[in-house]
Amino acid sequence: MIPKYISARDLATIVSTLLLHPERVGELQDREQFATFVGTIAEVVTQACGGVMQEVIPPQDVGDGEAPDVWRAVIRPDDCLPSLDQNIWTMFDVEAAWGGSIPSGDDVDAGMANMATVVDASHAEALKDAIHQLRRDGSHAARMAVCDLAATALDDASLSWHERSLAPDLG
Repeated sequence: MIPKYISARDLATIVSTLLLHPERVGELQDREQFATFVGTIAEVVTQACGGVMQEVIPPQDVGDGEAPDVWRAVIRPDDCLPSLDQNIWTMFDVEAAWGGSIPSGDDVDAGMANMATVVDASHAEALKDAIHQLRRDGSHAARMAVCDLAATALDDASLSWHERSLAPDLG
C-alpha cells in the first residue's frame, strides 16, 4: 500500500476536527475514547513544550440555563517550561498565571497574530476583540464568547479543508 504524506497543516486540521467535531468524521464517539484522545493530545504538547498533563475533565453543566462547559485538560507547570510567564500555555486560562503575571494586551495581540496563521484574518480579529473583552470584565459570557469564536474559527478552517478534500481534482 502507498503511504499518505500528511502536511503539518493537514495534521492540525485533522486534530482540530477530532477535538471540536469528531461526529462529523465518525470518530471518537465514545466519551472514554474522546477523553483519552484529549489527554493524549495534551500529553504530546506537554512533552514537546513543557508542563504536565494531570487529568482530563469532562463537560459539566454550569447551571442557570447556561450551555454545558467544554472538555478540559488540566496542565501543571514543570521545569521543562522555558518560563512561567512565557510558554505555550500562557495565552490560555489567563487567570491561572503561573509566573504571577497575567499576559498583557501586547502578549494577547502577539498570540492572536500567531493564531491568524491557522485561521483567516476576520476570525482572528474577532477572537482578539473577544479576548480583550474577557480581560476587561472576566464574565462567564465573555469567556463563552471566546470559546465559541475559537471553535467557529477552527471549525471553518476544518470545513474548508474537508470541502477541498471532497472536491474532485481539477488539476
